Amino acid sequence: MAVRSDIQQQAGEIARAKAAAKECLIAADKFLKDRQFDKARTQVDKAKEIDPSNPYISAFEERIKMFEEQLKSQPGYAPKPTEAAAAPAAKPEPTATPAPKSAPVPDVPKAPKGPAVTEMPKPAPAPEVPRAVSAAEALNAPPTAKPKPAAPAPEPVPPPKPARAAMPPPETVLPKYMPEPPASGPAHAPASDDLKLKMDEMSRQIMELSSALLSERRTREEILKKQLEASVSRYRDGLRKAWSLGAPKEKGQADLEALAQSLGLEDEVITSVTREIKLEMYGRAVKEMLAKRKLIRSSSSTMDWLRKVYQISMAEYLEYESKFLLDLVTDQFRGTLLLVAGNDEVRRNLAPRMKSSGFAVVAAITPEEALEKIERVSPTIVLTETQFPGRVVSGVMFLQLLRANPKFSFVPVILLCDEQEAVTLQSSELRDIEGVIRTPVDYDELNAMINEKLTALRNAISNI
Repeated sequence: MAVRSDIQQQAGEIARAKAAAKECLIAADKFLKDRQFDKARTQVDKAKEIDPSNPYISAFEERIKMFEEQLKSQPGYAPKPTEAAAAPAAKPEPTATPAPKSAPVPDVPKAPKGPAVTEMPKPAPAPEVPRAVSAAEALNAPPTAKPKPAAPAPEPVPPPKPARAAMPPPETVLPKYMPEPPASGPAHAPASDDLKLKMDEMSRQIMELSSALLSERRTREEILKKQLEASVSRYRDGLRKAWSLGAPKEKGQADLEALAQSLGLEDEVITSVTREIKLEMYGRAVKEMLAKRKLIRSSSSTMDWLRKVYQISMAEYLEYESKFLLDLVTDQFRGTLLLVAGNDEVRRNLAPRMKSSGFAVVAAITPEEALEKIERVSPTIVLTETQFPGRVVSGVMFLQLLRANPKFSFVPVILLCDEQEAVTLQSSELRDIEGVIRTPVDYDELNAMINEKLTALRNAISNI
């Protein structure tokens, strides 16, 4: 901060010096207008002392010198009293001036060169010289009219030197010819440019540092998040193992506490994950008891025993009762399956298998019969053959009729066909809730496809 303050102070001093030098040059310009060349030269010298690097000082010196030469060369020029007092009064020696060649006059005394200065207190009236004109006005002034042949003719004003270009009027010099020197100038260029460059560099470095710190913070947060997820996953695995047969004993509880401490988990995380796994393992135990036909739904004593084993409070049970009931209903009853098959063997083999999988099976021999029953049973899924010999409606046409009916267009349909027809149907445009199974039927493949189509149906409904 101290270095920055010194730079700012130095820049202020340089700016003030330039302003003072500029004021001196403006005053010199005013003196030039009044033909007070000594005072103008004094102001230029003062500006030179204040700001030696000013590129316009030499231009002002040349202007003063040129104005003096031009005004002295004009006919009838007489110095002002201040100039006469400053210079020693001396009578100039007359010099012979040849008469103009165009009108030579013999026996006429030659007129002396320059203005005549008498010793009288009041000099003879001389041609009045107007105020000091600008350089452009002096150079562009018309030549003096020629005298009469009988009168002595003064020497004509010499034309301006072609090497010098006409300078602009004094009042336009400063605004036009005093721009700020470029930053790439000499070694004494303004310090304000150096200060600006340093400030820009400091801003760039601060931005880079801020960006690096932000990136590092995000990286640390991501690492901590991943570490926490990995730690919670390990703690879940330990909880599932410990709660597989009910609430863990004292040793199992101590092992879980040691595991949580080694993973660096907070108390809130431990409580939440423990409650989650406890309810999960309790629900799994209820399903296993149901699957083994050891749980009677009307038996409250069995449910109470399971709640005690897994330390499920009544509040927790009531909170998750709807979820438990939904899981039980889903596992025990999967819905109604409409089986459309003209082949007796297919019906005899598939119907028992689907019932054991949790479906209520409604069979139909022809697609026409299926169209009559579908209004009454509202099936969850339809399983139909593609070939019905001697029938107008085939299995594919039955699928098209279901698609055209808004009431049943969302029902999943699985087609049973031979190998060759399966290839053709799989290349056609089937929806996510429609599939093809080859005959003879692989029951594991059929169950997997039924679960897949029902999941696609639930996803479609949830996105509506």
